[in-house]
Amino acid sequence: MKPEATVEEIMSELDDNFGNVASIDTMLSKFLMAEQEQNETISEWGLRIEELLLHVTRKTRLDEHEKKDMLRKRFWRGLRNEELKNATRVHFESKLTYEELKIKLREEEFEIQISKDRGKQKCSRVHQSALDAKDEGDELLKQLIRKIEDLEKKVDDFKNERNLESGDHRNRDTSRHRGGSRGHGRGNHYVPYNRSKNEASNRQMTERSTGTSENNNHLNV
Repeated sequence: MKPEATVEEIMSELDDNFGNVASIDTMLSKFLMAEQEQNETISEWGLRIEELLLHVTRKTRLDEHEKKDMLRKRFWRGLRNEELKNATRVHFESKLTYEELKIKLREEEFEIQISKDRGKQKCSRVHQSALDAKDEGDELLKQLIRKIEDLEKKVDDFKNERNLESGDHRNRDTSRHRGGSRGHGRGNHYVPYNRSKNEASNRQMTERSTGTSENNNHLNV
């Protein structure tokens, strides 16, 4: 290459030696079928199709206006996000330049991302509130169970106390009954003694009567 070669000549030489060897039809088809990838931002998507179009323009001559129009159309039509595409349709149809359209798309992309983040935060708060409510409900249930258990224990203690009192009353009644029986037994023990005493008195009176009768008979004789 001559030392006085122009920039165009240098670029052409580099392209001939190290550039894309695909045909113009292949490169143009690749550009026209390009679409934004899943995790590709608006800026990254724009840079990628600019590079694809650059390979096309190295094989064929396009004026600046035609090149910008091709970029603008492919840039918007190849958008993956339908929400973003619908939100910027009016800007695309208003014939904004490629650069202006790219700025609008970046702004809308930012707003959509903010909205999604807020939605995630809201869902997170709702989920956390639901968890807190569940925890609170579980705690109230535990407290209720403890109160029921305490009440059941008090009822059992009361029943046991009543049973003990009933047992004491029965024991006292039994003791009184046994005491009365023993007293009655002692009364029966003294009955024979009294009977014997009476019988002895009767015998003495009989003997006295007999003696008196005998004395009277003797005197009569």
